[in-house]
Amino acid sequence: MFCWGDDGYSINISQRDPTTKLPLNKTVSSASFYSYRIMIKEGEDKYLVNYRALYSQYFVDEYAKIETERLNYIKNKQAKLRADSYIHLKDAIGR
Repeated sequence: MFCWGDDGYSINISQRDPTTKLPLNKTVSSASFYSYRIMIKEGEDKYLVNYRALYSQYFVDEYAKIETERLNYIKNKQAKLRADSYIHLKDAIGR
């Protein structure tokens, strides 16, 4: 599907400022990366749409990657997520 040898998504892709094009201190999420990749852009060939069944499979595969990334984040950040919930609960009780 990607005959130009595109690298694809990597967790180390840094976001860029839209005006200056300089890298920011944030990384691109898989959801943002794939949203940009499937977006139909003016002046670009719509080659993904021409693959039909593979196009559908591509969406399914990318959705699975995005969900895996979200679940891994939740799994790896449990202590922080629980602490945030506890702080909001404490604020609600204190009112």
